[in-house]
Amino acid sequence: MPYSLIWEPPDGVCRVFRGHLTGREVLTSLEELTGSEPWDRLRYSIANYLEVSSIEFDDEALEALAAQEFGASMSNTRVVSAVVAVQPFILDAFSRFSALDVSRLQRGLFSNEAGAREWLSRQQGGWSAPTRKAP
Repeated sequence: MPYSLIWEPPDGVCRVFRGHLTGREVLTSLEELTGSEPWDRLRYSIANYLEVSSIEFDDEALEALAAQEFGASMSNTRVVSAVVAVQPFILDAFSRFSALDVSRLQRGLFSNEAGAREWLSRQQGGWSAPTRKAP
């Protein structure tokens, strides 16, 4: 599987993507996350793409992802989202997704997970996103 959902109790999750990634796989990960029982109480979500080597992400996949995230953002208005990526092809997909401007989630883009966690902590009023231990 090209991704892992790593639950960070009590109120966070980190999705780690690796290898070749398709838009369908990103959508499946988001459906799994937002359809889960913990979704409604989550305060933060990290999507870490640093281990992705290539992507297939067309406009149809971006629109499906935007629709899923919009619906999820209506059911949980507290969650803050951080994306971690440095690859130009991921940054391009992020830019194209952001240009759709349909998500209600507050989102930040970072080059490393530590920076994402620091930003998440500031967004949550001093609350601290725990440091994830490497697998």
